[in-house]
Amino acid sequence: MMKSFPIVLTALILAATGITESEGGQRKGLNLALVPSVQIFNDHSEVKGARLNVIGDNRAMTGFDLGLINLTDERFVGAAIGLANSVKGQATGFQGGLFNFAGQMRGMQLGLSNRAIKLDGLQLGFANYAHENNWLQFGVVNIANNRQGWQIGLMNFNLEPTASFHGMIFVNGAF
Repeated sequence: MMKSFPIVLTALILAATGITESEGGQRKGLNLALVPSVQIFNDHSEVKGARLNVIGDNRAMTGFDLGLINLTDERFVGAAIGLANSVKGQATGFQGGLFNFAGQMRGMQLGLSNRAIKLDGLQLGFANYAHENNWLQFGVVNIANNRQGWQIGLMNFNLEPTASFHGMIFVNGAF
């Protein structure tokens, strides 16, 4: 009975992550990567399930992403944990790492340095930057280019040319 346990456990994990390809052959359930050129599925693939990597790069990712450097070209939905997380397109969910980037972030970035072109969520870190901040930045240094959203931190900057105040300490916000 105990000898079959590892086999059953492996089968359950593979079934849960959907390791087989979809009908179109582009969607994968589990990707393991050393670097983008040495990974199970190429960088044009969409991963739905889990990605475990040193440096991983895929077109789209849905699920759990764990690695040193996690790269996604178009769309990310789920949780990414690594030293650096980067989504060129839209990220929905959580990014946790020293350095986080998203084109459009809907969710939370937790790290030393967080950057989003458009933020609909929370940035929590030492330095936070959002070209368009629509909710909350909480950190030592917070920078935004618009007058939407809130900033809580030691130094808060609003770089919009028509802003009444371009810098505030502790709290800065508008809605």
